Amino acid sequence: MSDPIKYRKIWKAEEDLVLVEITKKYQMKQWKIISKELSEAIGVERTEKQCRERWKNNLETSSGQAQWSEKDRELLFFAQLEHGNKWSKISRIFPGKSKNSVKNFYYSTIRRNLRRFNKGKLPSEQINGPIDILMKVPEVRKILTSSKNCSKDILSSQKLSKISLDLLKGLDPEIDNEPRLSDSLDSEINNADISNYLSLDDMISIYPYF
Repeated sequence: MSDPIKYRKIWKAEEDLVLVEITKKYQMKQWKIISKELSEAIGVERTEKQCRERWKNNLETSSGQAQWSEKDRELLFFAQLEHGNKWSKISRIFPGKSKNSVKNFYYSTIRRNLRRFNKGKLPSEQINGPIDILMKVPEVRKILTSSKNCSKDILSSQKLSKISLDLLKGLDPEIDNEPRLSDSLDSEINNADISNYLSLDDMISIYPYF
């Protein structure tokens, strides 16, 4: 891999996930090795001090995904559907979990399910594109928010409906090369029924926090 580029101040969710994995690998020690391995993995330079402080201040007490129950997972994805990526606001639902923990769990769940679903499929059958746009397609959202208990075999054997495939094909490049949904498809998605994501009791239980 080429030399990492100069570091930036803001940490991305992907970097946090890699840092958690590497830090646990070295048992929260050997920060020089951790920073070197992280920098090579993400292509951005992160110093020993940055890695150690990021772990201590943001990730150490909230990196364990075992702390997330099935109820928590459902509440998180419904809250994100309602409020977008307002992680500070959403984190109020989960006492003891930081906004970074909430954000990391959200993206790691989606990426795990994305890998499982795409495994063994033809490119034309796969789910690809920016996560925030993919999550607008109801059937795709249901797949990407699946429980960790949903086996790899079940996800890899699923096929998208023609409607969802057509919606994914509607991703058009913007001038800046960022994909977007065409206006007609965006309208169709916004009008889709999303009421079956959670039970009514689950939905009601969220609102007292806001």
